[in-house]
Amino acid sequence: MGGTSIPLSAWRQNNQCALEPDQELLAVLPGSGWDNLLNQERLQVVDREDYSQCKLSTDRRFVVPGQMNSHFLLQ
Repeated sequence: MGGTSIPLSAWRQNNQCALEPDQELLAVLPGSGWDNLLNQERLQVVDREDYSQCKLSTDRRFVVPGQMNSHFLLQ
């Protein structure tokens, strides 16, 4: 999980967030939604390039998009 599909140089130009050496952008997210009632594909669920809020995952390892929340799952 993790890794970035957004070039870091482009990300740094558009964001004030500073990545620590042990942090990554969480950018591997579904690109579209699905409407189960109509059985049709819908628009993007999350803006995968909006990191303007500088939100971090709960373990502080990933910078996540502003519209997203992250939680630990115990297995």
